[in-house]
Amino acid sequence: MIRFTNVSLTYPNLVSALKDVSLAVEKQEFVFVVGPTGGGKSSLLKCIYRDVVPTSGKVSVFNRDIGAMKLREIPYLRRRIGVIFQDFLLLPHKNCYQNVAYALEIRGATNKQIQTLVPEALEWVGLSKKLKAVPNQLSGGEQQRLCIARALVNKPDLLIADEPTGNLDPSTSMEIMDLIMRVNQRGTTVMVATHDQTVVNHFKRRTVTVVHGRVVSDRAEGGYINYAEAASA
Repeated sequence: MIRFTNVSLTYPNLVSALKDVSLAVEKQEFVFVVGPTGGGKSSLLKCIYRDVVPTSGKVSVFNRDIGAMKLREIPYLRRRIGVIFQDFLLLPHKNCYQNVAYALEIRGATNKQIQTLVPEALEWVGLSKKLKAVPNQLSGGEQQRLCIARALVNKPDLLIADEPTGNLDPSTSMEIMDLIMRVNQRGTTVMVATHDQTVVNHFKRRTVTVVHGRVVSDRAEGGYINYAEAASA
């Protein structure tokens, strides 16, 4: 489903974010991406949904070369990808229903589709009784659940989560990760970038470690590792 082949990425400010990364993620896999701040985790994820374009190498998603895509093709790629951001990026003046509906509106969904899919997504994440609440009336965990509903309402083939538990307490973090695990169990491919050692060790899924822009470890059995040791191995 996802292929990185000798991918390097240097930003216009000359910061080197990725260096010769080769990586494959198969359909229905669950993959943690871990590593230090600034190590390249977010840049790797951004390549997948074409927020950035590699300087060299090739990224293929759904058998399409991301770098070769025309601008008009990018929205169609993103319809198949749900993204959860650490900082939520919710629309502050729209209620829960409207925040999720917006993800459908921008792709041209009909009112009938919106009226069916939005309540279904909110019920799935446990927010069916919060339809009219705006984001600042929700707890941090509820806001993240709303983000998950928004990411899933299009029924994507791939879910990407960038530090989904970064702003949450340990108990709420586990609840959110349990929910994301359920998404994977429904057949959706999932990639999660995280610093949360407890989460990674608890769920024991494939774990890719990125340090200084390089993949230094790819462990099928999962588990958090020491970055320095991995980089020097």
